[in-house]
Amino acid sequence: PADGWFPGQRMTPVEALRSFTATGAWLAFREADLGTLEVGKQADFIVVDRDVIGGPPEEIPKAEVVWTVVGGKTVFEVK
Repeated sequence: PADGWFPGQRMTPVEALRSFTATGAWLAFREADLGTLEVGKQADFIVVDRDVIGGPPEEIPKAEVVWTVVGGKTVFEVK
C-alpha cells in the first residue's frame, strides 16, 4: 500500500541508522568498541553518494556506496 503495511511502526532515517549502529552494538554488548565514531572504537563505516538522512526518502533506495572502511582501513573505494 502507498503508506506501507503498518505506517504507525515506520522509522525515521535517523532511527533506522541508530538501530543498525549504536543500538545494534549495545544489543551485542559491544558498545565499548562499536556503534559510534569515537576515538578508541573500531572505524567501520560506509560513505554513500547522497544524503540518506536529510534528503528525500524516495532517494534512499538509490544510494550507492562509494567508500567502505573496516577497522580503520579502506577496503572499497569508487575511483
